[in-house]
Amino acid sequence: MNCGIVQDPQSLGRERLTLLSQIERLQNSSDETTDVLNILITEYNEITTAYNQVLDASRTRSPDQLPTELWIKIIKEVAVSHWDWSYKILLILTLVSKKWAAVILETPSLWVSIGCPTDAEDFDAVISVQLTLSNPLPLSIRSRDAKTFVQQAAPLLSSHAHRIEDLDMVSLNLPLEHPLLSTESLTSLRSVSLEGGDLFTISQFFRRHLGIELPFVMKEDSELLVCDAHWEANNGKLTHLWLPLSETTPQRLNFVASVKNVEIEDTGHSIDYTIWEEELPSSRLGFQSLSLGGVPERLLQHIVGRCDTRLTCLSVEIKLSNLYGFLETLNGLSGLEDLSLRTIEDRIDEGGFKQSPAPLNLVNFTWMCGFSGQGLLDITPCLLWLFQAAPNMRRVVILGSGKQSVDPTIFNNLKHIFSLSTHEINYVQTTLEEIAIPSPDLRYMNMSGDAALFCKLRSGSVTYLCIEFDGTLDDAGEASEIPLLLDDEHWSSVTALAIPLQWSTRLVFGSIRLSKLRTLSIGHQSFAAALYRNMALRPEDLPLLEKIIVPVVVEWDIFIIMLERRLMAQSRGVSTLQKIVFQRAVSRPIRKIIIMNLRGLLVGRPSNYDLSLYANCDTILDPSIPGCMSCHLQQVYCPQPIVTTGSSLFSGASHLFTKYPEDEAELLATWESRFRQLWPIIQQNTGHQLTRAGSCPRSYQIELTRDSNFN
Repeated sequence: MNCGIVQDPQSLGRERLTLLSQIERLQNSSDETTDVLNILITEYNEITTAYNQVLDASRTRSPDQLPTELWIKIIKEVAVSHWDWSYKILLILTLVSKKWAAVILETPSLWVSIGCPTDAEDFDAVISVQLTLSNPLPLSIRSRDAKTFVQQAAPLLSSHAHRIEDLDMVSLNLPLEHPLLSTESLTSLRSVSLEGGDLFTISQFFRRHLGIELPFVMKEDSELLVCDAHWEANNGKLTHLWLPLSETTPQRLNFVASVKNVEIEDTGHSIDYTIWEEELPSSRLGFQSLSLGGVPERLLQHIVGRCDTRLTCLSVEIKLSNLYGFLETLNGLSGLEDLSLRTIEDRIDEGGFKQSPAPLNLVNFTWMCGFSGQGLLDITPCLLWLFQAAPNMRRVVILGSGKQSVDPTIFNNLKHIFSLSTHEINYVQTTLEEIAIPSPDLRYMNMSGDAALFCKLRSGSVTYLCIEFDGTLDDAGEASEIPLLLDDEHWSSVTALAIPLQWSTRLVFGSIRLSKLRTLSIGHQSFAAALYRNMALRPEDLPLLEKIIVPVVVEWDIFIIMLERRLMAQSRGVSTLQKIVFQRAVSRPIRKIIIMNLRGLLVGRPSNYDLSLYANCDTILDPSIPGCMSCHLQQVYCPQPIVTTGSSLFSGASHLFTKYPEDEAELLATWESRFRQLWPIIQQNTGHQLTRAGSCPRSYQIELTRDSNFN
């Protein structure tokens, strides 16, 4: 076929699928068809190359082709995330092309955030360039070394002072005085944020430069007490205040009652609590957001009790034994939507939680639950009480310490939940065959627990599912084996699934059959190995899969076979993979094989035996060569030291490859027995008993697509 004649992508696509179907049929045939097969593969690759060229011509492949307004927003987002080095990011991007340089240099809004580090050699030049390129737009000044920055930058900023709208100064540990900072100079000032200065320095700045008195600063305050403050010009008041807990905290609260966001935290100073008896705040506190860390509970409950319906966000640290009494104080806070708890101690008042709760209007709930006692602490009564009090909660996060237990059926009470996250929680065994979470709004679910639990859970609305198996190298006894099946019957709407990287002694086998899944990330070793094998046998189980994130590849031969079979399954309606992200270096030969596969091409490759060695080469590389595995695969020098081990590891690995299957079908059929032999070695690697580290501080995340180059 002359591919140059056919340029219609639909026609080329249909021809590709027809050839793939013929090739697959011949590959499964027992007849001697090698010559015919090679001819078909050659023709298929020619058509696929032409097909890719037609698609490439119609695709937007460069930012140059994006609307300028959208491109500027993207660049600004990247630069703002590193505000003290934003200028350097922008200058680097100007080197990409003339068009990039022209747009960046001619867009003033990209240069308005000025925060060059004071120790930069080109400090004056950078500030001058930013002032010129940002003109005439308003400026935001930020610095991590406030006094030095102002002293160095003042001569350059003086003629632009009228443009300064926002000041954000960190490490304000010395009195900061300069004519530049006066309200006479800063005529457009909109906000001021000061962080890390002592109370007197902060107070002095506001009084001298903004003409504002801070009445909560008292003569008896220690110079060791630091403060963060944010002021906005539109109402001429402080809007955010972080204060250390001190003996004058009760008095101070009466002066900050109108501040919107207040944080009070114990910083470890010795405090005489007895002087608080007659100084507790008596006025209403109009906080909208309040955070109390390490505050004695009598004062804590008094402060919360003085708040009114304006309070929408509350974060507290409290003893577990006093939790019920604290929650009762929330009854009058009808505006409270966001509650964050940090609990300590090892006992809970279960009696109170047996009573019917008063309604709460909570939308978001976060609980960091510490526990230092023996055995397990059942927090089910508390959670059930809270879920019944606030049935309209949308977001729940529960972070345990591995010593809490919960009955998973209580999540049935969350009728309107949107996001549910639980970690380090032990789930009570239930006789129910399945546990359905009825909320039709549930979209995000992130949980850790025993793998058997996830076989029972069910939700028809979750689109993002992240599950983490319990079980570590510290587990006593022999490793257990758990089958796990995630299918449409239980998770009919999941489009993204993640099982994070976790070193575990447990063998978790199973499969995934999710017809809507598009993104997959599997880090658990045994489950990843089993999954790639099942994906090779049944590509139709994940028909829409587009992206795989690969934290670990145990067997490259199985992984490559899976990619090849998925490519062949296009003729049966299975989508092609668009992107594979490796969180570890990939050797150049394998990188090339994968890219060719993503381009839809059928190419030759090393034998299955050779591919298998790639995944386990840290057991056979010369131990006299230093460096981590990732650097070896990238062929770069690495000083990572070698850990001395005995020779038993290498002798244990060698017998696995004496009779390696050549036939693909036999390889897949016998996979499980070989993996069981390999599993003890993987566990030794997990325990860092191998001679070579898997990676080093260098970043080796590699993203491969059909557009990637082979190097």
